[in-house]
Amino acid sequence: MQKRLPVNIREQDAYLFEPALAFEAHPTGIHRLRNARVLKGSIFDPHQRRFHIAFSHIQPVPARRLFKKLLMLPLPGQQIAQAVWITDEWSREYFHWFSDALPRLMAAEQAGFPGPVLLPEYYAQTPYIPSSLNMLGKTALYYDPRRKLTSGELIVPAHVAPTGNYHPQLINLLRSRFSAAHTTSAGRKIYISRAKAAKRKIINETGVAGVFARYGFEIHVFEDYTFGEQVKLAQSAGVLAGLHGAGLTNMLFMPGGGKVLELRNEHDSHNNCFFAMAAALEHDYYYLLNQGTSADTYHADFHVDVAALEAVVAQL
Repeated sequence: MQKRLPVNIREQDAYLFEPALAFEAHPTGIHRLRNARVLKGSIFDPHQRRFHIAFSHIQPVPARRLFKKLLMLPLPGQQIAQAVWITDEWSREYFHWFSDALPRLMAAEQAGFPGPVLLPEYYAQTPYIPSSLNMLGKTALYYDPRRKLTSGELIVPAHVAPTGNYHPQLINLLRSRFSAAHTTSAGRKIYISRAKAAKRKIINETGVAGVFARYGFEIHVFEDYTFGEQVKLAQSAGVLAGLHGAGLTNMLFMPGGGKVLELRNEHDSHNNCFFAMAAALEHDYYYLLNQGTSADTYHADFHVDVAALEAVVAQL
């Protein structure tokens, strides 16, 4: 997929987006494993006598850890007839659940395997996971990850794209499934405040919120809402703005043709996941570079130049 450059791109910033400009989506492979064993979050194929690590993990798994998992093989455990596998070690996080895991579920559905979805039992304690599956009309089959599980047939869609990239057809199918019953017009302008976030905060949040308020934005702290309320709010938005963080994932629920403003860490050419998501969902993407307390965007706090912010917000 060839991505469009940000609407407000400056020539000197083009290098930040170059690593993410071209991504070619391929058909997602669907694998049917007979009598697969699930051993502490990893899939072991008894017929090929090997682990399918690429299906269950993003990062490599050391051989020592895999050997320890094999010690579970002789032990008694759970048995199920069939399920769909969509998770890896990051899937419980909000961004990765919607951008990586659920698109795999859409791929399985397209291939004729609607579920149930096999999940570790602690996923049930993360409210947006059962809520989102319920909205999609999906059933979860929760298992105890401390015990061996044998599935008569395990349906395993491969990762549809490297994390931070998207298969346009599948991410848009996912959006359409969430918006199927939605009829409200999308005209609201929403600023997602991270005032209650544990990390990655805006140091001058009051001044930043003031700029957005002057331009007709509603200020929302998404931690105050249930998942269903977040979805409805995003579905009614034509413009969504915020600091780099999970809240921007909610552009998934906006109708196509929206506008997204991401407040980014200056010099960060690695974290382009929201730029790529906006492109896949056909939203206009805007950005503003900000001084972070660290080059590591994940752990940094930020000071936003309110004059520069006003100049961008005025374009939305």
